[in-house]
Amino acid sequence: MPKYDFVSKVLIYVFVMIKHLELQNFRSHRNTKLDFTEGNNILVGISGSGKSSVLDAICFALFGTITKIQRKKIKVSDLVMSKPTKENEAGNRMTHIDELLRLEMFESIRSKATRCANRFRNQEISKKETIASINEKEIRERKTFIEKELKNLEKDNEIIEKELRETQKRIDSLEKDFASLMEKKKKIEKLKENITRLQGLISFYEEELSKHEKFDLSYLKNEYEKKKDLLDQKENGNLKIEKELSSISYRIDELDKDLEEKRQANNFLRQYDSNNFQIVKKDLEKMRKSFFEKKLRKGSINEAINKLKETQGICPICDRELTESKRKDLIESKTAELKKLEEEMRRLDKFLGDKEKELEKEQSEFEKAKYFERRLKELGDVESRLEEQKRKFFEVQSKKEDLRGLKEEVEELKKGYDKALDLKEKEEKLKECKGKEAVLRKIMEEIDFDENRLEKVRSKLEIQKSRKIGLDKDLEFKKDLKEEKKKLFNQLKRDLDFLEMNKREIEFLSHASKTLAKLSNSLIEVQETLREEFVKTLNEVMNEIWNDLYPYEDYIGIRFKIEERDYLLQLCDLKNKWMNVEGFSSGGERAIASLVMRIALSVILAPRLKVLMLDEPTHNLDSNTMEKLIDILKTHISNLIEQLFIVTHDERLIQAGTGYTYEFLRESAKRESTKVNSLTI
Repeated sequence: MPKYDFVSKVLIYVFVMIKHLELQNFRSHRNTKLDFTEGNNILVGISGSGKSSVLDAICFALFGTITKIQRKKIKVSDLVMSKPTKENEAGNRMTHIDELLRLEMFESIRSKATRCANRFRNQEISKKETIASINEKEIRERKTFIEKELKNLEKDNEIIEKELRETQKRIDSLEKDFASLMEKKKKIEKLKENITRLQGLISFYEEELSKHEKFDLSYLKNEYEKKKDLLDQKENGNLKIEKELSSISYRIDELDKDLEEKRQANNFLRQYDSNNFQIVKKDLEKMRKSFFEKKLRKGSINEAINKLKETQGICPICDRELTESKRKDLIESKTAELKKLEEEMRRLDKFLGDKEKELEKEQSEFEKAKYFERRLKELGDVESRLEEQKRKFFEVQSKKEDLRGLKEEVEELKKGYDKALDLKEKEEKLKECKGKEAVLRKIMEEIDFDENRLEKVRSKLEIQKSRKIGLDKDLEFKKDLKEEKKKLFNQLKRDLDFLEMNKREIEFLSHASKTLAKLSNSLIEVQETLREEFVKTLNEVMNEIWNDLYPYEDYIGIRFKIEERDYLLQLCDLKNKWMNVEGFSSGGERAIASLVMRIALSVILAPRLKVLMLDEPTHNLDSNTMEKLIDILKTHISNLIEQLFIVTHDERLIQAGTGYTYEFLRESAKRESTKVNSLTI
């Protein structure tokens, strides 16, 4: 399945093995395409030609990173067309191998467990010091003492609350009696007030009735109603007369207006001359006719002037020969005549306007005269009709009666009748007030009330209320004191809880630190055991490979040995004496031992290994060893690995190729991109 990087594009088709690789803008490769097959694929070229970049690209495409990036020697951005840098191989062997075995995970856990154990021990010591500074015995004694005080206060409060409840019951009972007595007292006082008021009304009514003699109310009523009916009849008659007089008066006013209009009409007609309208009308017609003739004349003159201006040589009027000077004279003459005519028309137009206004005025006077003539005929003998209405007005007015005396008599009768009614009403109210007074006195006698008893109840109520106030204050004081004691008790309880909690935490921290110490020791044992098992297995595999790869008989065995926190690679000579590879063996022997170690590590750490990559595996090998290595790679390596990639600068290794072989060319000084030639036949 193809994979792409966002900066440099590395395309790999992965099936059972790596068959094709494309590098675009990756390290020194601009656009490189490589085909691979099973067996040994050889990448040969000088240093800096871009061979190792192929291995980096395969690793990056498969795992998204490379060793140099993990160790922060380069950045991801450095993979983009950058010059390869020589990898620093320095480092601790044990650390690197522990990383391959994932033992650093155990060490990380052990380190964290140790740190946690130390932190727990420090916290345990701190908490023990805290507990030592607190006097637990004194706190428990104070807590017990305050607890007793709280129980005593609780009993005191119960006694006071009981007394308060009993006192409140007595207060409620006394308040009920007091309220009942006060209600009776208020009723008696209210009854006394009403009786006093009724007595005042009785005295008033008796005094009023004693001042007047008794009247015959029936007689006064009959006399008043007779006179009132007579007055109403006469007032109705006068009202009809008033209506008739009002109608006559309206007609007299209308006739006065008609008479005034008749006088105005006669005065206007005496002064009006009907011939003026006809004279003005004829004068206006003459002026209009003259203005129209002048307008026609103006048109003919304008036409003659235009023709004279257009004509050359022949007179347009008489068809005679016309000289230029004569033509100009005629034009000037006609123009002067035209100006004079226009001036006359302006004056005439002004006169026409004045005359038209005068005609309008005469027209109005003429219409007014016709209207007055028509009205005079309509009005007729208005004077006689006016005199007739005035005479009728005085006749009707004489029929109206003077009712002032009768009205005064009716008023006097009404006053007497009203006074009699008032006295009658007062007699009835006097009787009513005496009845109410008797009823109120009877109700007051039925009310059971004693003023001395009221005062005794009032006194007892005040005593009980004073007692309740005292009990309330005592209870409030006891409650406040109880709250303060309770706060102190809770604080002491919290202090003891704090002590107990610290004791439990100390116990936990002690157990945790011991457990973590055991875990740390166990992890160390696990690491040692895993290393020993790893070394045992690795030595077995290395010795199998050593017998096939080492071409001489100087060393009969190879092993890894753990010593002083490091892995030592050793060889066994013919005397069964083990010696370190570093410092004792030759460069070729070290190279073979290193190659055997790498192959063995690959087989152990990746038991399902199908692909192996060797970068410069022939360093420091002599020709005999080189031939032996080529033979092994060509004939025996396929038993372990299906696909092998060999990166080398030594062209002799081309002989070991069983797959594709590529030559890498590049002048790094010129910062050129890598060129690849296929050497596969």
